[in-house]
Amino acid sequence: MVTNATIEALLGRRSIRKFKDEAIDDDTRATLETVAQHAASSQFLNDWSAIRIIDPAIKAKLAEFGHQPYIATAPLLYVFVIDEHRNARIAERKGIDPASDEFHLKYSYRFTQAQNDAVLALHAMETAAYSLGLGCVILGSLLNNIPGLIDVLNLPEYTYPVLGLAIGKPDQNPTVKPRMPRTM
Repeated sequence: MVTNATIEALLGRRSIRKFKDEAIDDDTRATLETVAQHAASSQFLNDWSAIRIIDPAIKAKLAEFGHQPYIATAPLLYVFVIDEHRNARIAERKGIDPASDEFHLKYSYRFTQAQNDAVLALHAMETAAYSLGLGCVILGSLLNNIPGLIDVLNLPEYTYPVLGLAIGKPDQNPTVKPRMPRTM
């Protein structure tokens, strides 16, 4: 198998659920966010957003939703959302009513593509974090309480939560989970 540092980072991927109590510096955070922005985007619509959660009370609420206390301790915590709200505001400025049939971004195909784009951005951020020696865990558990999540994040119309991502300096060293052989 051919290898390099990126491939090694991807092959060594494992979920980290315990982080050192150390902040992530601003340059690293900016790098991770920029990498996410450079992920593939269907039709270049950029119809996703990543909300960085910094309020300890909101972190605690998300930990409650996910039934995972470590969520509240993540130095960096993001919730990736489908975001057609921004595009709806752009359409309004162009004279298109988002409630009308002219606003094509509200239909299921666009919703699916926006979800895909949010996942691609999350994965780009996660891979970049691993390449910098950080640890991550993807948080599907935040979707245990979608109405509560929408409420606590104050998400506007035409948005929908997809996944969360917790990032920090690992304070554990779990083994890499086995994968099914490629021949399967």
